[in-house]
Amino acid sequence: MKQITRLLLISTLMGSLACTKEAPKNKSLDLADLDTLVSPAADFDQYANGGWKKRFPIPDEKSRFGSFDLLADTGEVQVRTLISEIAGKNQEAG
Repeated sequence: MKQITRLLLISTLMGSLACTKEAPKNKSLDLADLDTLVSPAADFDQYANGGWKKRFPIPDEKSRFGSFDLLADTGEVQVRTLISEIAGKNQEAG
């Protein structure tokens, strides 16, 4: 009985210690993406996305541009940089 009580006490203590650290809060809405100079009743798209459109205009060679396009472009640049760095080094044969 003592062993079960001790086991329950330890598991309760471990559970309470695991819950003490506050989880990091992610930014679900970036207020910089809003264009607060526009009334949402007049043009909701411009109000909700005006800041994003101003910071990331659609490139001429693309018909659309969103956060996933930005992520893909950034990843492509990083891969090209990595390949260039590796290709520029002398590697041992084999």
